[in-house]
Amino acid sequence: MHDFALYLTRGSVAYPTTVIIVPNAPPFFIAGALKPKEMEMLLKFFGEADYRSQTIGAFSKTFKPQWK
Repeated sequence: MHDFALYLTRGSVAYPTTVIIVPNAPPFFIAGALKPKEMEMLLKFFGEADYRSQTIGAFSKTFKPQWK
């Protein structure tokens, strides 16, 4: 296991683990395999910078997946 993975996940590494790094925010990580709908939500949440104005929990309640 690499020290950088331990740092990004605050010591909570599982396989697989997805880590998203954005400017001026702590790394976001989620352990386990992700389904396309779950990955779509994460990519849109962080890619469209919604993380700046709401929590991922609030975002997930209104998110409508388009990927299959």
